[in-house]
Amino acid sequence: MSPSKKKKQNPKPKKTKKTTKTRLAIAPVRDLMKDAGADLVAKDAILAVVSHLETMIETISKNALELVKLSKRKKVTGADVSKAATM
Repeated sequence: MSPSKKKKQNPKPKKTKKTTKTRLAIAPVRDLMKDAGADLVAKDAILAVVSHLETMIETISKNALELVKLSKRKKVTGADVSKAATM
């Protein structure tokens, strides 16, 4: 290969953003935390809240579905979710 046809090597690797896979949006959670009085919120704190919320949603949904099945229905209602949240 002649010197003019050599591939140029990039001396600096490209920076990539670390992405954290969540199902809930981070920005609204940050806004809610700020509305509660937290002026500065670290990303790991927001991700901890998001993780906790996702776990709570899953648990409440499973409990609500259990109530629906016991009532021999198919549709989850707001009343089911309210009841499931206190279980």
